[in-house]
Amino acid sequence: PDQAVPLHLKVVTNASTTARREIPHLLDLPYGKRKYQHIDLYGTDLPKDSPVFVYIHGGFWQILSKDLSAYAVIPLWKAGIKCVVVDYDLVPSVTLDVIVEEIKEMAVFVLNMAKENGSKNVWFGGHSAGAHLTASLLEPDWFNSLEPGLRQVTKGVVLISG
Repeated sequence: PDQAVPLHLKVVTNASTTARREIPHLLDLPYGKRKYQHIDLYGTDLPKDSPVFVYIHGGFWQILSKDLSAYAVIPLWKAGIKCVVVDYDLVPSVTLDVIVEEIKEMAVFVLNMAKENGSKNVWFGGHSAGAHLTASLLEPDWFNSLEPGLRQVTKGVVLISG
C-alpha cells in the first residue's frame, strides 16, 4: 500500500507526458473564468465530427489535475475518439458546490463545441471524485434545461470507482 500511490502517480504522469508528446492537442482551453477552469483537447488531427470522450480526474476534490490525467488518451485517439481532459478548482479554495457548477459549465462548453463540429456523440467519464462530478451531470433538472441539440449529442456517462 505504501508504494501504490507513488507508483500510480508515476504511471499516470508518464502516460500523460507520452500523450502530450505523441498526440496532436490544444492545451489550457478556458471554459470559465476561475483559475483552473481549463480543458485539454487531444486528437485535433481527427475529423471534426469525431466522437468525444470527456474525462474528469479524481483526487478527493483536493488534489491531482488534468496534467496528470491524460493516461487514457492514447487508446481513445487510436480508436478515432477525441479526448477532453478537464481541470477544475479544488477544495478548499472553493466549495464542492462551486466545483459541481464548474463541471456543468464545462459540459455546456464541450457540448457546444461538439455540436458546432458536428460530432457524432459525447461521453462523460470520471474516476473517484471525478465519477461523482460526472454523475452530477445526470441531475434531471439541469440536464433537461439544456437545449435539445446538446442533450441529443450526449450519449452516456462512465463512472469509475468512487
